[in-house]
Amino acid sequence: MLWHQQQAQELASLVQGRTSRPELRRLALSIRTAQTSDVDRMTAWLRARDPAAGDYVVHSNTQPADRWFPGMMARSQLRTLAATSGQRFDFLFVDMLVEHYKGGIVMADGVLADGRDAEVALLASRTVTYSQRAIGQLSSWRRRWAEPFLQELTPPAAQSMPASS
Repeated sequence: MLWHQQQAQELASLVQGRTSRPELRRLALSIRTAQTSDVDRMTAWLRARDPAAGDYVVHSNTQPADRWFPGMMARSQLRTLAATSGQRFDFLFVDMLVEHYKGGIVMADGVLADGRDAEVALLASRTVTYSQRAIGQLSSWRRRWAEPFLQELTPPAAQSMPASS
């Protein structure tokens, strides 16, 4: 989970200068704030149980280079996102973030099924709730942003035809 949350911070850091959408800039700030808090909490939890493991995970260069965990983006995907801007960035960022949140739910559900540590279960439960809400918001934005493109693709005659019963 720790690497998963660090990647969310990395995704959020790519927003600045690549979008004109204020909602994405606000979301990126929110992600950086929330994920920093969760990373700190998880690191403290790890260190309390095994100081060496906590240091290894936090300071290690062994972060997965590719998709080890559900919802994590491959390095090539992150490079593609970093090389885009404007509307292409907006849609790609939202798609990646939705996949990221879905992966977070998969991992959190696994933790909740295990149920051995109350503190970890609380974090997992918060992750599921937050991720479901975020997926809904991101999907709503994506649909709204796509409407102008979809209207351009619809022939004018089809737009003015009455709906059949």
